[in-house]
Amino acid sequence: MAWQRTIPFGYRMEQGTLGCESTEAETVKQIFSMYLAGHSMKRIAEAMTEQGVAYHRDKPCWNKNMVKRILDNRKYLGDGEYPRIIRDEDFFAAQQLKESKNRYAPCPTNIAPIK
Repeated sequence: MAWQRTIPFGYRMEQGTLGCESTEAETVKQIFSMYLAGHSMKRIAEAMTEQGVAYHRDKPCWNKNMVKRILDNRKYLGDGEYPRIIRDEDFFAAQQLKESKNRYAPCPTNIAPIK
């Protein structure tokens, strides 16, 4: 069975306490910074792969879904027992930017019955 993260990227469990994994936490900050600077999720994933940052211990390549997962994760705000990694302003600015880029259009009502 493939290994999966149980703790979000940027954190580690040590003696029963959640803490920041410093290298990964810096990568989380870099991802938010790059996204807010206008880079696409795909380009950020390529940059993380080029830098040799490991998201999964068995898989060195990143994809845009991994980046999106990080951008969407409220735990980086210091949610619950998770320490804060991202400032509120950066997190919510990224959410607004993501929303403004959303090109989803619902199915037109005249086509819905055919579908």
